[in-house]
Amino acid sequence: GGIGGGGIGGGGGSGVGEGEGGGGNGEAAVAPADADAAVPPRVLVIVAAGEDAQAEAIGEQLLSHAAVADGATAATAARQRFTVLRPSRRVDSVLDAMKAGDVMVLAIPADGGLDACGEEIVDAVCMQGVGAVVGVLTGAEQLPPKQQAAARREWAASLHARFPEQAKFFSLDQDQACAALLRHVDGISPRKLAWREQRSYLLAHRHSYRPGGGGADGGADGAEGG
Repeated sequence: GGIGGGGIGGGGGSGVGEGEGGGGNGEAAVAPADADAAVPPRVLVIVAAGEDAQAEAIGEQLLSHAAVADGATAATAARQRFTVLRPSRRVDSVLDAMKAGDVMVLAIPADGGLDACGEEIVDAVCMQGVGAVVGVLTGAEQLPPKQQAAARREWAASLHARFPEQAKFFSLDQDQACAALLRHVDGISPRKLAWREQRSYLLAHRHSYRPGGGGADGGADGAEGG
């Protein structure tokens, strides 16, 4: 019990920066009809730092409180479009999603924090490169009242220590409608990554693979998401 968990520390180079990588990814953007389709949607990748991080709930909150929503893509009141990706808790899935992602939304459970898998994922994303990071603390309301503020301070400080330049911290219990988080999405400016200038990645809603370019019976539909 308690706040527990290690900080967002460890190896893996600097937090927000450049890296190398290759590959593709799953889920994609269908533009809302009344949003400005000329600008690509900002891609938010929600990463669960622990088993109880409620990453799915954060994604649902973002989409349900957006001004316009169409599947995994929505638009804020200021007409900033964004697409929500929720990869599984595997290093390869998260890295593939972050190749097309602009912002890593790190969902941190207040009771437990980052587990070993979460630390491994964060280290791998750091080495690959990430444009911007947003930390969202979940479950703080379930802690004793005296520990809630302490948990917010601890994880805000830990996040900023790991990602000192572009990290922003929110606590879901204080922003249940994700209003502050949506405002931040409006104004955030993800850092450009050098390797993206050399390698482009396609974000697809659905894909299929047919060995040898074969017929209708040779393929398997790809699953949505990372």
